Amino acid sequence: MSNLRIQNLEIIQKKAVNRMYQNNWIGTLEMATGVGKTFTAFKVLYKASKQISIKTVSFYAETSTREFTLKEEAEKFNRIYDLNPLEDFDFTFKCYQGKNTDECDAAIFDEIHETLTEKYQVCLNIIAKVKVGLSATIPQNLPVYRDVDNSITKGELLQQLCPIVFSYPLDQAIKDGILSRFETTIHKHKLDYVDRCIPANKAGTWKTTEANYYSWRQIEIKKPGTRTFMKGVLAKQCCKLLYNLPSKVKIVKDYLKDNKKTIIFGVELAILEKITDNVVKGGVKDEANEVLITKFNNSDITNIASCKKLKQGITLNGVERCIIVAYYSKSQHMIQQLGRIVRWAEGKIGELIIIVTEDTYEEKWIQELQKVKDKNGNIIKIINLNVKQ
Repeated sequence: MSNLRIQNLEIIQKKAVNRMYQNNWIGTLEMATGVGKTFTAFKVLYKASKQISIKTVSFYAETSTREFTLKEEAEKFNRIYDLNPLEDFDFTFKCYQGKNTDECDAAIFDEIHETLTEKYQVCLNIIAKVKVGLSATIPQNLPVYRDVDNSITKGELLQQLCPIVFSYPLDQAIKDGILSRFETTIHKHKLDYVDRCIPANKAGTWKTTEANYYSWRQIEIKKPGTRTFMKGVLAKQCCKLLYNLPSKVKIVKDYLKDNKKTIIFGVELAILEKITDNVVKGGVKDEANEVLITKFNNSDITNIASCKKLKQGITLNGVERCIIVAYYSKSQHMIQQLGRIVRWAEGKIGELIIIVTEDTYEEKWIQELQKVKDKNGNIIKIINLNVKQ
């Protein structure tokens, strides 16, 4: 790591800490993955502790796997600065799902955008002298409450409870040389005509091809007289097919043959488990996921996959390539996934591969993934994917 880059990184983190000081130690740091959000939060604790008494710290996160990587980051922080935050402060790790709001001196909200829901916003009401929110991207335009007209948006709620005081986005970090550049390959794909048993619902499967399964449902959706409810059912079946396309499995496996360190993202576990044995997932003991993450970071395995658990809050070393095999149409997910391949390395150009199935919803989704919108749904920014021609 070059001395100039280290100096620039320290300057950025110092600016973030100063913004927290100026806002009386309550605020959110919206910083690109790889810029050192957790390190910055540690620095906030140490600077704030010179002014106010800080003994107890609650660290909130979306998943319990984050506790494992928090310890690793604290050890790295200790090696660099000769300060061990987990020893200097009484840390308690908490998941948002527990909705634990016991009073503490300081609270760190990892991926704070996960609290911006009707269910978990209670965590932000915790009584603490210091509140540090961390996120790579805040979904400004999404409503907090579902099915409520004129609902407050997540961005508005955050501004009320833990406002953004410092922002350092992905494109700026790449421009400044803090993060590595990346290039995107759009791998175009077609539904195939191979007979398969395709799950239709909980009751059974359809013996048909991907192309026939999808096209029949699209015909029914467009047919005059099809009820709105049934259109919704048919559209969901089309989406589920796209999330689990068997024909995509071989495409991804072919990419993996070169043994580049690769992270694979999907929407559902079914397709990921057909691609690799190295799937980080919920419903298993934390130790099992931690073993996979450690093996990947030590290069004992060269690929790892996940639906949600690896998108954010987890440090993965040396990722060269990210393959998105299935996706939603939200720019927030795209920004989080990009964060996996832009962690800085000398001379590195990260590789992003998005598999797009032609003549399906995916063509629309890939366009929506690149659009960042405000609370009124207006496009305020287009994510530059640097697509290879």
